[in-house]
Formats: sequence, structure tokens, C-alpha cells
Amino acid sequence: MNSPANLPATGYVRLPTVAAVCGIGKSTVWEWCRKGRFPAPIKLSMRVSAWSVDDVRAWLADPNGWRPTQPQGRPS
Repeated sequence: MNSPANLPATGYVRLPTVAAVCGIGKSTVWEWCRKGRFPAPIKLSMRVSAWSVDDVRAWLADPNGWRPTQPQGRPS
């Protein structure tokens, strides 16, 4: 499993990295995004989504207490 130290300092990361660093499955990432339990991804193109490193780090700091900073739409 990757550790949070493997995240870049800034920028965006794709689903495999998010799932590995957070220790959860890819489908769980999408489910938790839909339920507002995990940061929503940013759509980079029609078929590419990525997560803000800052958002992932905030979630990792307190997974149970994390709340979205803005209303979340349904990720595509």
C-alpha cells in the first residue's frame, strides 16, 4: 500500500493512487464520493477524473470528521 508521503506536494492524482493511498477499493472511492463521505473528483476531460491532493490530504487527516467544503454533485 502507498502512504500519504507518496502523494505529490500539489496537483491532482488519479483513482488508482487515491485508492492505494487511502487503503480503500476503487469502487468504494466512487461510492463514498456519491454519498459525500469522500472528496469529489475534478473532471479533467470527458473520460478523465482526478482528485485534488489537498482534498485527499484533508480527508486522510480526519476520515471520520471530514466534511465537504462545498456541495457535492454526483461524480461522473
